[in-house]
Amino acid sequence: MAGVDNEVLIIENNDEASVWTQKHEEIFIELMEEEVLKGNKNTITFTKQSWKYIKEELCGRAKRNYSDMQLRNKYNQLKQKHKDFKSLLKETSMGYNAVTGEVSVTDEVWDKLIRVNKSAKRFRKKGCKFYEKLCTIFGDTTATGSNAHPSTRSPSNDDDAMLISVLMKMVTKEERKTELIERSMATSASHYLLDESVEALNQIDGISGEVYTKAIEKFENEVSRALFLKMPEHRRIDWLLNLK
Repeated sequence: MAGVDNEVLIIENNDEASVWTQKHEEIFIELMEEEVLKGNKNTITFTKQSWKYIKEELCGRAKRNYSDMQLRNKYNQLKQKHKDFKSLLKETSMGYNAVTGEVSVTDEVWDKLIRVNKSAKRFRKKGCKFYEKLCTIFGDTTATGSNAHPSTRSPSNDDDAMLISVLMKMVTKEERKTELIERSMATSASHYLLDESVEALNQIDGISGEVYTKAIEKFENEVSRALFLKMPEHRRIDWLLNLK
């Protein structure tokens, strides 16, 4: 996944909608955000191991194979989308809704914006739904801007309220980061038990290929792996010979 910061590449069949559904794009964004919160992204891009994890998880959840080129292309497209929307929010007349990702301005303002900047047209109807997540991914700590406000309240200059909001976001991100780290540690521990179980199985002589295969299938279950490792060697053999 080297070179993801290069210019946007064109998808092979030139039909993005057929390659990236909205749900798949959402999964891709969420995976990248998780990796950022886990500290697996430097100032330029994700680590090689992190890209491998993102690709495997995306293909697994989407049940579709994505190539490195398609991931690189989508990454750069989203980066450009974040840049364009951020530029749009700098307009003093823009009202941004952080909940829906939409912007609220008159048709007259939209027409003027589009005449000056054609990229604004893409945000007119739906805004940028995952802008907050894109800000996390691409290192922008000023996601909401001076005109951003939730739909339940009007823009305010109340510094205390803004400070509380910022602190709440920081706490939420830290909690999310802790959750991801704990999940990662649990996954690592689970894989470790699998390696130990297979190694212990390989040390047992005289078992048939059929029994060996059945044991490997049983090791897909975490409880079976743990029990097998706690058994003395002669009980392991009994367990293997009684597998069905």
